[in-house]
Amino acid sequence: MAAYGCILPDELLDMFPLGCVNVHASLLPRWRGAAPIQRAVLEGDELAGASIMRVVHELDAGAYCAQVSTAVAGKTSSELLDELGHLGAEALVEAIGRIADGTAVWTEQDESLVTYAHKIEKAEMRLDPADGALVNVRRVLASTDAAPARCEVAGKGVRLMRARTCDDAVAAGEVLVSHGRVALGCADGALEVLDVKPDGKREMQASAWAAGLRADHLAWGRI
Repeated sequence: MAAYGCILPDELLDMFPLGCVNVHASLLPRWRGAAPIQRAVLEGDELAGASIMRVVHELDAGAYCAQVSTAVAGKTSSELLDELGHLGAEALVEAIGRIADGTAVWTEQDESLVTYAHKIEKAEMRLDPADGALVNVRRVLASTDAAPARCEVAGKGVRLMRARTCDDAVAAGEVLVSHGRVALGCADGALEVLDVKPDGKREMQASAWAAGLRADHLAWGRI
């Protein structure tokens, strides 16, 4: 099973001679819980991964017999989900063979290293000029339709679909529009907007969006 959001009763777990296994999208014991990939992105983890673990009565607490990983930097949570889906599926097929022939080696989780990936709340994803540029970029990368990375630019709501840190000198809360580029000033630098979805409009590249930003002193802020 994968991404099953309920605790299974012991009566069900005990029905299968080889036990039940799960593909959990983290490098356990880090990020047990509902949103492991997004938490890895938001916290700036170097690696994200998937674990082939025994299903036990406690949430994501079972021993694991295989783990696979991939680099996080610069990837969106949806890109990581797709990548880990393929890696996890391959690892599961290999693990099932080892479980069936009794050669699987199980590693118990170190409880002192456990972290929990609580569900992402919309308020967490609001972009804020009082925060650092990298913090805001990670919100954009972790963004989903259920919890989008949004802010207000020139008094209008917008979702940032793609962004990266940049070297432009822009004061916190100010907006620089230059040659089709848009940079938002943050507490410790700036982020460059690459793709956006203004409220009520289609997704577009920042260069197209920039054409409509025509005030002399543009500002942005938390929505």
